[in-house]
Amino acid sequence: MPNDKSLVDANRIKIDKKVKIDELKEQITFVPNRKMLMIVKFNLWSYYIGNKLFPKDTIKSKIGRKIKHLLVETMGEKPIYLDSSLLKKSSDNLHNYLFQKGYYYNTVNYKVNTYLKRSIITYNITLGPTYKIKSIVYNGSDKILDSFVNVYSLKSLLKPGDVVEYEKLSLERDRITTEFRNNGFYYFNKAFIEIEIDTGGHNKMANISYNISNPGETKNARQQTINKVVVEMNFKQRFGRRDTLKYEGIHYLFNGFSIKPNIINRSILLKPNNYFSQANLENTYKKLIGLGLFKSVIIRVLPYNFDSTNRLIIIISLTPRAKHDYTIEPQAIISDRQTDLIKDNNQRNYGIAVSMILNNKNIFRNAEDFNIRYKLATETQFGSGKGVPVEIFGKKFNAGNYESNLTFELLYPKLIAFRSIDLNKKLKQNRTSININYLIEKNTNYTRNSIPINFTYRTNYENHKKNNFYFDYSPIQLSFNNAILQPEFIKKFTNSYDSFRLVTLFRSYIKPAQQFSFLFNNKNSNKYRYWNIRGNIFELSGNLLNFGYNMFFDKKSKDKLFLGFPYFQYARSEIDLVRYIIYGKNKTLVLRTNAGIGKAYGNSTIMPFERQFFVGGSNSLRAWRPRLLGPGLLNDTKTFQIDKTGDLMLVFNTEYRFAIAPGALDGAFFIDAGNIWLLNDSAKKETKFYFNSFYKQMALNTGIGFRFDLDFFTIRIDWGIPLHDPSEPKDGRWVIKNFLEKKWLFERTVLNAAIGLPFEF
Repeated sequence: MPNDKSLVDANRIKIDKKVKIDELKEQITFVPNRKMLMIVKFNLWSYYIGNKLFPKDTIKSKIGRKIKHLLVETMGEKPIYLDSSLLKKSSDNLHNYLFQKGYYYNTVNYKVNTYLKRSIITYNITLGPTYKIKSIVYNGSDKILDSFVNVYSLKSLLKPGDVVEYEKLSLERDRITTEFRNNGFYYFNKAFIEIEIDTGGHNKMANISYNISNPGETKNARQQTINKVVVEMNFKQRFGRRDTLKYEGIHYLFNGFSIKPNIINRSILLKPNNYFSQANLENTYKKLIGLGLFKSVIIRVLPYNFDSTNRLIIIISLTPRAKHDYTIEPQAIISDRQTDLIKDNNQRNYGIAVSMILNNKNIFRNAEDFNIRYKLATETQFGSGKGVPVEIFGKKFNAGNYESNLTFELLYPKLIAFRSIDLNKKLKQNRTSININYLIEKNTNYTRNSIPINFTYRTNYENHKKNNFYFDYSPIQLSFNNAILQPEFIKKFTNSYDSFRLVTLFRSYIKPAQQFSFLFNNKNSNKYRYWNIRGNIFELSGNLLNFGYNMFFDKKSKDKLFLGFPYFQYARSEIDLVRYIIYGKNKTLVLRTNAGIGKAYGNSTIMPFERQFFVGGSNSLRAWRPRLLGPGLLNDTKTFQIDKTGDLMLVFNTEYRFAIAPGALDGAFFIDAGNIWLLNDSAKKETKFYFNSFYKQMALNTGIGFRFDLDFFTIRIDWGIPLHDPSEPKDGRWVIKNFLEKKWLFERTVLNAAIGLPFEF
């Protein structure tokens, strides 16, 4: 380090009132070099080592250049030296930011403390008094503008007593502009509005005036109606076939593109003889893009020059996507799934898969999206010595698990049978999905055939704060399942309860269900603190069938059948809450709570295997493999056992993410806690949930992780270290105390590999 330089070690802000520190820190021009683990400046160290080992213009080998690029450019970070000019600029930025927030008399001073060439900068801020709003007045330069602005003022973002902030004043001006443009004033813009602040003689109170005038021609401050709407398909091929049609007042030029005009009409909110609306224009664009038929949507607004009226012409130019498309995706599989759906080892599964997708857009001329998907996959555990004979393309081999999955999906761009809801302008991307799936799964212990059929409504709503809500409602979820267990497999379970549970879980059955779920995200309204929430509000199965059975058959029958198969009857609900707290550019704290509960009743004693809850794995408790923990305090040491599932689940995750090499490598520290429990009366005491003791039965782990950003996707590696294991004897549950024992790290910790960040949806 040069003798006349010192590194910026920290920026500190001392302020006499509560203000958002994160936003203040963004005004500081230069920030210290990042610290890994909040102690070591790894990026600065990498930069120094790279330049020290590979001095400039002395690198001859290609490998040397790549290593230097990795150390200096990718992972490295230039030293941030103290600079007096930047200090002054940061101070001015803080002052101006606070001025915009209404603190007109704020003062900003800074002090630098340097020790061993490390400088700590402290910004001392005194906010001073603020002006508050005494009154708000809206004035129009003529009767027309005045009448409109008086109505718009009723929804003002400002109120007497608020601090006078330029940002809020500007937002109110934007809101008024939007109101005018949404009510026919196409030529209206922010230049029409002048903000006047009168602070004279009011004892730190201000009178705010919004003066609306017309700086240009008279027509600019008048409402414009839509005279004509023209929709031009395949507009880049306009010199070919030109089929024309006028449908409900809208002119269509199909140019050889075949689609029913009512489908496009539903997406067009700009109608002839209506006033122009900017919101309708933007939503028309979103709805047309949302159909999935067009790769390009261009909307032009032109003046109607054939008379003196204030009228407009809307021209919508659409470029269709290819009608047919296909995708073939080879895949490599690394999973934690037990190929036998029992625990008999802790090995990972490795395998290959191929996925093929055929897509046909607009198959019935109603903008439908028809997809055929086929996936063929095989997995095994090396060294397990087990497998099921499989023949693929004439080649025979043994696989631990073999899966063949064929799916037919039809997507309609509307809510079928709910026309009034479908036409609601506040709802976006309305969809009706019909999905039929045929699954064959084989391994050494069982063969399972499944035919799930789903009918689902989907829609999206965005409120005035730009918060997004996504809703799914499935009135029909019908699943036919036929499983054949190998007799040798059942004999392995000498415990009668396990044998009964195994046969019940994997018997042939029908699952008729209804489900309502939602997804919420408010990142658009607060980029520093936001929520992702996913909820399965309710999932009910078997009630309608049970009602019909009781109406026409013996109510007291213990084994009620439909089409010769027993049906499941249960209720289930789940919530997943994820809170993101952003600290600066490269630090994020993620807090997550995942809870679920389900209960079988009536015709069933347990829920279907796939609807029961489990913990463990790369998105749950990362020091345990999936389905190997719980329920409760259960400690099952048998060589063979069924995957561990439960009726109630609680999982808590805390993860701190930080950048190591921004854009290439991130790190994370995490703590996970949770477990599952049973609710049925016949369950063992140690597996049941009790309010006064469940917290003692929570498993706890910590760990570190690395995330490799490969542009198109992220590879994640998390090392989970158990702290508290409820399945151990009472005096040995804090397993971390054995940390120094030989082989403990290899036998008790878990290395998770996954694609993408955890808790993302």
